[in-house]
Parts: sequence; C-alpha cells; structure tokens
Amino acid sequence: MSTHSSRGHSDSSAEGDLQAITERLADLEATVEHLQAENERLREQLAEKDAQLDAYEARLDAYEARQHVELRDVEDDADAALEHIWIADQPVGRLLDSSSKRAKTLSSRVDDLETESQTCRDELEEYREQNEKGKADIRRWVADLEDSLGEATSIETEGSATRSASLSTPLERIVALPDTMIDEELTANQERARFIATDVTDYARKVPAGFMIDSSSLRRVLAAKEDGSVHTETVSRVMEFLDRFGEDDVELVKRRGTRRVVFSPRLVERLGRLGRLGAQSQTAETDVAGENHGVVIGST
Repeated sequence: MSTHSSRGHSDSSAEGDLQAITERLADLEATVEHLQAENERLREQLAEKDAQLDAYEARLDAYEARQHVELRDVEDDADAALEHIWIADQPVGRLLDSSSKRAKTLSSRVDDLETESQTCRDELEEYREQNEKGKADIRRWVADLEDSLGEATSIETEGSATRSASLSTPLERIVALPDTMIDEELTANQERARFIATDVTDYARKVPAGFMIDSSSLRRVLAAKEDGSVHTETVSRVMEFLDRFGEDDVELVKRRGTRRVVFSPRLVERLGRLGRLGAQSQTAETDVAGENHGVVIGST
C-alpha cells in the first residue's frame, strides 16, 4: 500500500508540474505574440518617419531649386550646417534632427523588443522540451500501470465464485476510482464523464451499435445532477472525454446536426460489472483504484 501511495504522490506531482508548464507555455506564447505585434507597430512607425524624412528632403530640394532657402545665424555660407537652414520661417534642420532622433529611439526600442522576444522564444523552447520530457515520463508510467492491469484482478462475488475484472480503457479506470479519490484525481469535466459512464444504461438509449446518448440528453442529465444549467462547452468537453477515455469502445458522431456518444456493448457490460463489483467489495475497489492512481491525463 505504501508503494501505491508513493507512486500516486509522484504522479500527482508530475501532473501538477505539467499543468504549470503548460500554463507557462501559454503565457509565453501570448507574450511572444504581443511582442511581435509591438515590433510590427514600431516598424510601421519607423517606415512612417522614414517617409517623413524623405518628404522633408524632397521639399528642401524643391525650395533650394526655387531659391527659397534661407540661412540664419551664420555669417559665411561655407560654414552653414543643417541647423542654419530655414524654409518659410521653419527650422528645417531642427525638425529633421528631431525626427532623426525619434527614429533612432524607435529603432533602439525595436532592437530591445527583438532581444526580449528572442529571450522569450528561447525560454518557450526550453519549457517545450521539459513538457515533452514530462509527457514521455507520464506515458511510461501509464504503460507500466497498464502492464500491471493486464493481469486480471480476481474478486469474490455473491455466490463465492471468482470473476476477473480487466480495466482495459482509461474510462474503466476512472469508474474504478473510489469516491474518496475523485476530487484528488479528476477534473470537473472528467468527474462528469465518470458520472455518466458509471450508470450509462440509465442515461443512454439502446441502439444497434450499443448504447447512445445525444448532447441534449447528456445536458439534461448533468443539469439534474448539478441542480442547475450546464454550458454547451461543458457538454462538448464531457462528450470528448468519454470518446477519448473510451478509446475504441466509444465513438463520438454527429448525425442530423446532433452530436452523439455511442458506447460499445462490451464496454457497457464491463462498466456494469465494475459497478456491481464495487458495490460488493469496497476493499477490492480501493485496491483496483490504487493501481490506477494518477493515470488520468487531461484538462477541463
């Protein structure tokens, strides 16, 4: 039992770390997008200033050609500099100098933003590498757990006979979790998916392919469970969790504009067996769930 507890603590910690890394990745991606937009805006301003400088130079050339250029504060024309040039009582030299300084400031800001953006990209890449490593570790842990679950768990029934319960899909492992572990192991939408799967025959309608529940029916069941309205996005997420965790035994389809989740008969039979076995032996249920501590992977 201590081995299961240690492994569960490690898995829960790894899942928390992965969630933190994922959130940090999202923040960094948003920052990079913001910096790129800011870079684009500053580049447009630089182009604008360059156009203004070109316009000033063109105007200066035109005035000089028409001999409207005036030199002030200089005795010898040979000593004239840009700041001595006045056109129509406007200090063209000062204006050009001011625009040039502004352009240099903007260019320096762009360089700073590009450096900051590169730093963010480097950090993002580092987090992505960590994320991939975390995913690989989780996949390895899940594979180890599934290997251990490949051997059927024997549980005594009412007639003192021994039956074998093999948890072959993540959905079955979720259903096998005891109620005391739900808050620790499952997100809100995963818990909703577990609620549906635990008593699927009570909520789904029998069809040739197995048992089917559509989005409207699922919304009503969840609304009754939570004594309130349920968002469309929540219904979609729950259906997607059922489809993903049920693997090949659950199919998410859309017919005549309505989304439906179809459970295979063999999965429904296994889920029903899990429910009966769980009611018969809380101790056995706890042992089976301990083997699956931390294997639920997903997000709300």
